[in-house]
Amino acid sequence: MEILDYIVEKYSGQEFTTEELQTDEDLINLFKTKKTAVKKRSTRGAKSSEERVREDYDSERCDCRVFLNGYGGQCTHKKVDGCMVCKHHGEGGKWSNLRDENGMWWLGMVTGPRPENPMRPGGSGKPKVWKTSETGEILEKPVKPKKPKMSSEEKEALKEEKKAEREALKEQKKAEREALKEQKKKEKEKEKEQKKKGKKEEKKQEENTDALDKVLNMDLVQDGELDEDTEDLSDVEQQDEEGEYDDITFEGVEYQCHKKTKEVLDPDDFSVMGTWNTETESIDWEDDDAQENHESKKQEL
Repeated sequence: MEILDYIVEKYSGQEFTTEELQTDEDLINLFKTKKTAVKKRSTRGAKSSEERVREDYDSERCDCRVFLNGYGGQCTHKKVDGCMVCKHHGEGGKWSNLRDENGMWWLGMVTGPRPENPMRPGGSGKPKVWKTSETGEILEKPVKPKKPKMSSEEKEALKEEKKAEREALKEQKKAEREALKEQKKKEKEKEKEQKKKGKKEEKKQEENTDALDKVLNMDLVQDGELDEDTEDLSDVEQQDEEGEYDDITFEGVEYQCHKKTKEVLDPDDFSVMGTWNTETESIDWEDDDAQENHESKKQEL
Protein backbone atom coordinates (compact mmCIF):
# COMPACT_ATOMS: atom_id res chain seq x y z
CA MET A 1 0.00 0.00 0.00
CA GLU A 2 2.86 2.40 0.75
CA ILE A 3 4.22 1.85 -2.78
CA LEU A 4 0.83 2.47 -4.36
CA ASP A 5 0.26 5.59 -2.21
CA TYR A 6 3.66 6.92 -3.26
CA ILE A 7 2.89 6.45 -6.98
CA VAL A 8 -0.54 8.11 -6.65
CA GLU A 9 0.85 11.06 -4.69
CA LYS A 10 3.80 11.72 -7.01
CA TYR A 11 2.46 10.81 -10.43
CA SER A 12 -1.28 11.52 -10.10
CA GLY A 13 -2.52 13.56 -13.12
CA GLN A 14 0.82 13.22 -14.90
CA GLU A 15 2.03 11.08 -17.74
CA PHE A 16 4.92 8.77 -16.86
CA THR A 17 6.76 5.84 -18.35
CA THR A 18 8.19 2.59 -16.99
CA GLU A 19 11.67 3.99 -17.51
CA GLU A 20 10.85 6.93 -15.22
CA LEU A 21 9.58 4.52 -12.51
CA GLN A 22 12.76 2.42 -12.79
CA THR A 23 14.94 5.47 -12.25
CA ASP A 24 12.92 6.76 -9.28
CA GLU A 25 15.32 6.09 -6.36
CA ASP A 26 12.68 6.65 -3.65
CA LEU A 27 10.37 4.11 -5.31
CA ILE A 28 13.22 1.60 -5.69
CA ASN A 29 14.14 1.98 -1.99
CA LEU A 30 10.51 1.29 -1.05
CA PHE A 31 10.65 -1.97 -3.03
CA LYS A 32 13.92 -3.02 -1.32
CA THR A 33 12.56 -2.25 2.14
CA LYS A 34 9.38 -4.28 1.61
CA LYS A 35 11.31 -7.26 0.11
CA THR A 36 13.66 -7.40 3.08
CA ALA A 37 10.77 -7.18 5.57
CA VAL A 38 8.94 -10.06 3.90
CA LYS A 39 12.11 -12.20 3.97
CA LYS A 40 12.65 -11.59 7.67
CA ARG A 41 9.06 -12.48 8.53
CA SER A 42 9.30 -15.79 6.60
CA THR A 43 12.16 -16.99 8.79
CA ARG A 44 10.72 -15.83 12.10
CA GLY A 45 10.71 -18.62 14.71
CA ALA A 46 12.77 -21.11 12.62
CA LYS A 47 15.65 -22.74 14.49
CA SER A 48 18.62 -24.63 13.18
CA SER A 49 19.58 -28.12 14.33
CA GLU A 50 22.53 -26.64 16.27
CA GLU A 51 20.15 -24.33 18.13
CA ARG A 52 17.62 -27.06 18.88
CA VAL A 53 20.21 -29.39 20.45
CA ARG A 54 21.16 -26.63 22.92
CA GLU A 55 17.56 -25.86 23.98
CA ASP A 56 16.51 -26.42 27.58
CA TYR A 57 14.17 -29.27 28.40
CA ASP A 58 10.49 -28.38 27.83
CA SER A 59 8.17 -30.38 30.11
CA GLU A 60 5.16 -29.69 27.85
CA ARG A 61 6.82 -31.28 24.80
CA CYS A 62 7.31 -34.97 24.02
CA ASP A 63 10.24 -36.55 25.89
CA CYS A 64 11.42 -38.58 22.88
CA ARG A 65 14.80 -37.72 21.44
CA VAL A 66 14.95 -37.07 17.68
CA PHE A 67 18.00 -37.60 15.44
CA LEU A 68 17.96 -34.26 13.56
CA ASN A 69 20.69 -35.30 11.07
CA GLY A 70 22.97 -36.31 13.92
CA TYR A 71 22.53 -33.22 16.10
CA GLY A 72 19.79 -34.67 18.30
CA GLY A 73 17.17 -32.77 20.30
CA GLN A 74 13.75 -32.95 21.93
CA CYS A 75 10.63 -33.72 19.92
CA THR A 76 8.66 -30.51 19.16
CA HIS A 77 5.17 -32.05 19.49
CA LYS A 78 3.08 -31.61 22.63
CA LYS A 79 2.54 -34.47 25.05
CA VAL A 80 -0.73 -36.36 25.16
CA ASP A 81 -2.52 -35.70 28.46
CA GLY A 82 -1.26 -38.10 31.10
CA CYS A 83 1.63 -39.35 28.88
CA MET A 84 5.29 -38.53 28.52
CA VAL A 85 5.17 -38.69 24.71
CA CYS A 86 3.20 -37.15 21.86
CA LYS A 87 0.55 -38.89 19.75
CA HIS A 88 3.12 -39.68 17.05
CA HIS A 89 5.51 -41.48 19.42
CA GLY A 90 2.76 -43.06 21.47
CA GLU A 91 1.13 -46.43 20.93
CA GLY A 92 -0.44 -46.62 17.48
CA GLY A 93 1.34 -43.44 16.33
CA LYS A 94 3.20 -43.15 13.02
CA TRP A 95 6.59 -43.61 14.75
CA SER A 96 5.52 -46.27 17.24
CA ASN A 97 7.21 -48.97 15.12
CA LEU A 98 10.65 -47.43 15.73
CA ARG A 99 11.21 -49.23 19.02
CA ASP A 100 13.88 -51.76 20.01
CA GLU A 101 13.32 -55.37 21.12
CA ASN A 102 12.53 -54.11 24.64
CA GLY A 103 9.82 -51.77 23.36
CA MET A 104 11.90 -48.64 24.06
CA TRP A 105 12.21 -45.66 21.69
CA TRP A 106 15.34 -46.33 19.62
CA LEU A 107 16.92 -42.92 20.37
CA GLY A 108 15.97 -42.87 24.04
CA MET A 109 14.42 -40.02 26.03
CA VAL A 110 15.94 -36.57 26.45
CA THR A 111 15.59 -37.07 30.21
CA GLY A 112 17.92 -40.11 30.07
CA PRO A 113 21.30 -41.04 28.64
CA ARG A 114 21.77 -40.90 24.88
CA PRO A 115 22.48 -44.25 23.15
CA GLU A 116 25.79 -44.37 21.30
CA ASN A 117 25.77 -45.53 17.67
CA PRO A 118 22.03 -46.35 17.63
CA MET A 119 20.56 -48.42 14.78
CA ARG A 120 17.17 -47.57 13.32
CA PRO A 121 14.80 -50.57 13.50
CA GLY A 122 14.05 -51.84 10.00
CA GLY A 123 16.76 -49.60 8.54
CA SER A 124 19.97 -50.37 6.69
CA GLY A 125 21.60 -51.97 9.72
CA LYS A 126 24.34 -49.34 9.86
CA PRO A 127 24.80 -47.49 13.19
CA LYS A 128 24.01 -43.79 13.27
CA VAL A 129 26.74 -41.32 14.21
CA TRP A 130 26.08 -38.25 16.38
CA LYS A 131 27.50 -34.90 15.29
CA THR A 132 27.35 -33.46 18.82
CA SER A 133 28.26 -34.50 22.33
CA GLU A 134 25.53 -35.12 24.92
CA THR A 135 26.08 -31.55 26.16
CA GLY A 136 25.41 -30.14 22.68
CA GLU A 137 28.99 -29.41 21.63
CA ILE A 138 29.62 -29.81 17.90
CA LEU A 139 32.03 -32.64 17.24
CA GLU A 140 34.66 -32.05 14.61
CA LYS A 141 34.33 -34.37 11.66
CA PRO A 142 37.50 -36.43 11.24
CA VAL A 143 39.35 -35.42 8.14
CA LYS A 144 40.75 -38.23 6.05
CA PRO A 145 44.35 -37.58 5.10
CA LYS A 146 44.70 -37.02 1.40
CA LYS A 147 46.99 -39.29 -0.50
CA PRO A 148 49.99 -37.40 -1.83
CA LYS A 149 50.03 -36.99 -5.58
CA MET A 150 52.46 -39.24 -7.35
CA SER A 151 54.96 -37.87 -9.77
CA SER A 152 55.28 -39.31 -13.28
CA GLU A 153 58.43 -41.17 -12.16
CA GLU A 154 56.57 -42.72 -9.21
CA LYS A 155 53.65 -43.70 -11.45
CA GLU A 156 56.03 -45.36 -13.89
CA ALA A 157 57.80 -47.17 -11.03
CA LEU A 158 54.46 -48.40 -9.67
CA LYS A 159 53.47 -49.56 -13.13
CA GLU A 160 56.74 -51.51 -13.49
CA GLU A 161 56.29 -52.99 -10.01
CA LYS A 162 52.81 -54.29 -10.85
CA LYS A 163 54.09 -55.64 -14.15
CA ALA A 164 56.89 -57.49 -12.32
CA GLU A 165 54.34 -58.92 -9.87
CA ARG A 166 52.21 -60.19 -12.76
CA GLU A 167 55.26 -61.75 -14.42
CA ALA A 168 56.32 -63.39 -11.15
CA LEU A 169 52.83 -64.79 -10.65
CA LYS A 170 52.85 -66.07 -14.22
CA GLU A 171 56.22 -67.79 -13.69
CA GLN A 172 55.00 -69.29 -10.41
CA LYS A 173 51.94 -70.80 -12.09
CA LYS A 174 54.11 -72.11 -14.91
CA ALA A 175 56.48 -73.75 -12.41
CA GLU A 176 53.53 -75.30 -10.60
CA ARG A 177 52.21 -76.73 -13.87
CA GLU A 178 55.65 -78.13 -14.76
CA ALA A 179 56.01 -79.69 -11.30
CA LEU A 180 52.57 -81.27 -11.59
CA LYS A 181 53.43 -82.57 -15.07
CA GLU A 182 56.70 -84.05 -13.79
CA GLN A 183 54.91 -85.65 -10.86
CA LYS A 184 52.37 -87.29 -13.17
CA LYS A 185 55.18 -88.49 -15.42
CA LYS A 186 56.98 -90.11 -12.48
CA GLU A 187 53.75 -91.73 -11.33
CA LYS A 188 53.21 -93.20 -14.82
CA GLU A 189 56.80 -94.48 -14.95
CA LYS A 190 56.41 -96.01 -11.51
CA GLU A 191 53.16 -97.66 -12.52
CA LYS A 192 54.80 -98.98 -15.70
CA GLU A 193 57.74 -100.31 -13.69
CA GLN A 194 55.39 -102.05 -11.27
CA LYS A 195 53.57 -103.67 -14.18
CA LYS A 196 56.87 -104.88 -15.64
CA LYS A 197 57.92 -106.24 -12.28
CA GLY A 198 54.60 -107.99 -11.85
CA LYS A 199 54.89 -109.47 -15.33
CA LYS A 200 58.40 -110.73 -14.61
CA GLU A 201 57.30 -112.27 -11.33
CA GLU A 202 54.32 -113.89 -13.04
CA LYS A 203 56.59 -115.31 -15.78
CA LYS A 204 59.09 -116.54 -13.22
CA GLN A 205 56.31 -118.19 -11.24
CA GLU A 206 55.08 -119.90 -14.39
CA GLU A 207 58.60 -121.09 -15.20
CA ASN A 208 59.01 -122.39 -11.66
CA THR A 209 55.67 -124.18 -11.95
CA ASP A 210 56.68 -125.74 -15.29
CA ALA A 211 60.03 -126.80 -13.85
CA LEU A 212 58.33 -128.34 -10.84
CA ASP A 213 55.90 -130.19 -13.12
CA LYS A 214 58.81 -131.53 -15.15
CA VAL A 215 60.59 -132.74 -12.02
CA LEU A 216 57.42 -134.41 -10.77
CA ASN A 217 56.86 -136.05 -14.16
CA MET A 218 60.44 -137.30 -14.20
CA ASP A 219 60.00 -138.75 -10.70
CA LEU A 220 56.80 -140.46 -11.79
CA VAL A 221 58.50 -141.89 -14.88
CA GLN A 222 61.36 -143.20 -12.82
CA ASP A 223 58.90 -144.76 -10.38
CA GLY A 224 56.96 -146.29 -13.26
CA GLU A 225 53.76 -144.49 -12.30
CA LEU A 226 53.15 -142.86 -15.70
CA ASP A 227 51.43 -145.11 -18.23
CA GLU A 228 51.74 -144.90 -21.97
CA ASP A 229 48.62 -142.72 -22.33
CA THR A 230 50.07 -140.11 -19.94
CA GLU A 231 53.36 -140.09 -21.81
CA ASP A 232 51.55 -139.69 -25.12
CA LEU A 233 49.51 -136.78 -23.68
CA SER A 234 52.70 -135.06 -22.48
CA ASP A 235 54.19 -135.39 -25.94
CA VAL A 236 51.05 -133.84 -27.49
CA GLU A 237 51.10 -130.93 -25.01
CA GLN A 238 54.80 -130.38 -25.71
CA GLN A 239 54.14 -130.36 -29.44
CA ASP A 240 51.25 -127.88 -28.97
CA GLU A 241 53.44 -125.62 -26.84
CA GLU A 242 56.22 -125.69 -29.39
CA GLY A 243 53.71 -124.87 -32.14
CA GLU A 244 52.65 -121.67 -30.37
CA TYR A 245 55.88 -119.85 -31.34
CA ASP A 246 57.20 -118.65 -34.70
CA ASP A 247 60.86 -118.20 -35.54
CA ILE A 248 61.63 -114.55 -36.36
CA THR A 249 64.79 -112.63 -37.22
CA PHE A 250 65.29 -109.06 -36.03
CA GLU A 251 68.39 -107.14 -37.14
CA GLY A 252 70.05 -110.47 -37.98
CA VAL A 253 69.38 -112.04 -34.57
CA GLU A 254 67.01 -115.02 -34.35
CA TYR A 255 64.21 -115.10 -31.77
CA GLN A 256 60.99 -116.96 -31.05
CA CYS A 257 57.68 -114.98 -31.10
CA HIS A 258 54.46 -116.20 -29.48
CA LYS A 259 51.70 -116.30 -32.08
CA LYS A 260 49.00 -114.79 -29.85
CA THR A 261 50.72 -112.68 -27.19
CA LYS A 262 53.63 -111.61 -29.49
CA GLU A 263 56.01 -112.28 -26.61
CA VAL A 264 59.62 -112.56 -27.89
CA LEU A 265 61.92 -115.20 -26.32
CA ASP A 266 65.67 -115.80 -26.58
CA PRO A 267 65.95 -119.34 -28.08
CA ASP A 268 69.18 -119.93 -26.12
CA ASP A 269 67.75 -119.60 -22.59
CA PHE A 270 64.04 -118.85 -23.31
CA SER A 271 64.29 -115.56 -21.40
CA VAL A 272 61.75 -112.85 -22.23
CA MET A 273 63.27 -110.21 -24.49
CA GLY A 274 60.17 -108.07 -25.04
CA THR A 275 57.07 -107.84 -27.24
CA TRP A 276 56.89 -107.79 -31.05
CA ASN A 277 55.42 -104.51 -32.36
CA THR A 278 53.49 -105.35 -35.53
CA GLU A 279 53.15 -101.70 -36.55
CA THR A 280 56.83 -100.79 -36.39
CA GLU A 281 57.98 -104.38 -37.00
CA SER A 282 60.41 -104.12 -34.14
CA ILE A 283 60.80 -105.36 -30.56
CA ASP A 284 59.58 -103.30 -27.59
CA TRP A 285 62.32 -104.37 -25.19
CA GLU A 286 61.43 -105.82 -21.80
CA ASP A 287 64.21 -103.80 -20.12
CA ASP A 288 67.66 -102.33 -20.75
CA ASP A 289 69.37 -105.68 -20.13
CA ALA A 290 67.35 -107.31 -22.92
CA GLN A 291 68.30 -104.55 -25.35
CA GLU A 292 72.01 -104.75 -24.37
CA ASN A 293 71.89 -108.54 -24.87
CA HIS A 294 70.49 -107.98 -28.37
CA GLU A 295 73.21 -105.44 -29.20
CA SER A 296 75.87 -107.91 -28.05
CA LYS A 297 74.47 -110.63 -30.32
CA LYS A 298 74.43 -108.20 -33.26
CA GLN A 299 78.11 -107.48 -32.80
CA GLU A 300 78.89 -111.23 -32.75
CA LEU A 301 77.30 -111.72 -36.17
